[in-house]
Amino acid sequence: MQTVAQTLQEHPFLSHIKPEYLQYYEECASIAAFKSGDYLVKEKGPADDFFLIRSGRVALDTFIAGRGPTNIQYLTDGEVLGWSWLVEPHVWHFNALAVTPTETIHLNGSRLKELAEQDCGFGYDLMKRMVNVVGSRLRMTMLQLK
Repeated sequence: MQTVAQTLQEHPFLSHIKPEYLQYYEECASIAAFKSGDYLVKEKGPADDFFLIRSGRVALDTFIAGRGPTNIQYLTDGEVLGWSWLVEPHVWHFNALAVTPTETIHLNGSRLKELAEQDCGFGYDLMKRMVNVVGSRLRMTMLQLK
C-alpha cells in the first residue's frame, strides 16, 4: 500500500514539485473514497478543501434558471476538483457527483492557505497550479453554455 506522500507525488497536479513543497501537501492530505452516487461536494455548501482525483469519474453540474440542472464537465483520473476554497465567499458553485467509484486525495485548502502565507514561495507555486485549474474549468463552462 502506498503512503500519502507517494500518492501525492504521482498526481499530475503536483508534477515537478519541490520536495519541501510536497511536505506541505502531505500535512494537509488524506485519502477519501466515494461510492457511485455519492456527492463529493454540493452547490452552495461551504468550500474549504479540494480533491485530487486518483481514479473514477465525477460529474460537475449546476442549476441554471430556465434550463435546470446542467452538466458542466466530467472529471477523471489525474484531474482536480475544486477551487472555491480560494475565493470568497468560499462556497461551492456546483455539485460534484461520483458517477463511478472514485478515489481521491482530499486536501485541506484552509490549512494550505495558512502555509502559503507563511512560505511565499510555496504560496506562489500553489497559486500557479490552481490558476490552471480555474482556467480549465472556466473554458469548459463556457463551452457548455454555448
